Order: sequence, then structure tokens, then C-alpha cells
Amino acid sequence: MTARLEFRLFGQISVQRGGQPMPGLSAKALELLCYLLLHRERGHTRETLAALLWPEAAESLAKKYLRQAIWQLHARLASRTRPAPAPAEPEALLIMRPGWIRVNPQAAWWLDVAAFERAYDICRDTPGVELADAQAQGLEAAVALYRGDLIEAWYQDWCSYERDRLQLTYLAMLEQLMGYC
Repeated sequence: MTARLEFRLFGQISVQRGGQPMPGLSAKALELLCYLLLHRERGHTRETLAALLWPEAAESLAKKYLRQAIWQLHARLASRTRPAPAPAEPEALLIMRPGWIRVNPQAAWWLDVAAFERAYDICRDTPGVELADAQAQGLEAAVALYRGDLIEAWYQDWCSYERDRLQLTYLAMLEQLMGYC
């Protein structure tokens, strides 16, 4: 069994396997990983990713850079206890096809942003004064995950939008909890 990967994107980025930090990802490989995790619900074409991450580079060069970043991610995130699983197996974090790539929802991984969003989705339409104790506890746990703005110190356009969205969600959670209290 592969050790679970944990990704924390609130505040300083943290990538861990089995509770141990995983250093060694280049800045662009880490940016690609963060983008894929934040947009985990769908696949992304390689052309779109290359243009997003290397907008100033020629298309062929951007695709080359993307291939290198994908290779680095695959090599660093694959299990060290046995050969890397095939891309479609549940253990692989990334599902890669010739034209697209996505995060495997069946793999053993945890993301603070996903837990944060799930907690909010459960209580989104419930006024704070009507929250059940379990709902309030779920919101309190989610608020504790918010260790700082999303991927602080990154200023890419795609990141800024997500940062603002999640910050507004955080403030809405706090408002609900104040109503609960």
C-alpha cells in the first residue's frame, strides 16, 4: 500500500508522504501540481496547461517544459516502495493520457483545500444560529485548516482568483460561526 500524500496549500505550501516532507520539486512542477489539485474535478489538456504556465514561451517550448514538469511530478510522487503504478491504477496521483492530465480522485491523497470546501458545502445555506453542533465543529475544523491565504507569495492570475474565492469562503465560515456562538 502506498503511503498517503498530503498537500497543504493554505499559507506555505507543504507536500508530504506519510507525514514526511517531500522536497525537490521545481517551482513550475509545484505550480502545475497546485493547479491540478485546485482544479481536480476535471481533466486538463496539455496545450492549456502549457499556455497557462509558460505564457511567454513559444508553444513548442512550453509543451517541452510541461513534459519536463510532468515527468518530475510523476517521478517524485510515485511510491518508492515498489515500481510506479500504471497511470490508471488507483495508487497513481496523476492520470495521464496523450492529450490530457488530471488528478486521480481514487488515489490515496488529502488536500486541505478540498476538506475546507467540503465542510463549507455541508453548511453553506444554514444560518449560523441554526447550525447543529456537529456542523459547527466541522466549520471550526475547516477554519483551522486556513493557515494563511492560498499559496501565499504566488501572484499568478489563476492563483489570485482562487485565493480571493477561498478567502471569501473563509470569511463566510467565520460569520456562520459567530452566529452559532
